[in-house]
Amino acid sequence: MLDTVAAVYEVLKRYISTTDMRDAAEDVLNVLIDHDVHPDEVRETFAGEKEMVTALKAYQDDEADYDDDEDFAEDEDDWYDNE
Repeated sequence: MLDTVAAVYEVLKRYISTTDMRDAAEDVLNVLIDHDVHPDEVRETFAGEKEMVTALKAYQDDEADYDDDEDFAEDEDDWYDNE
């Protein structure tokens, strides 16, 4: 399935303006993630696609920030429980 998505993306990207290319890559990535495609699979399949690699890095950075926020919230909950 992922190879088909990559082939379609390759064809469609020539019709996407360069200013919209980053948004398009993020949209494709979000659909893949929503359909349980692992980020490592995306990285492997789209390794030569600069915009997809950039979108994947941003996604993983956001995930790391989200995990940090969850850890902070858990620590905050522990503090309240100790009172």
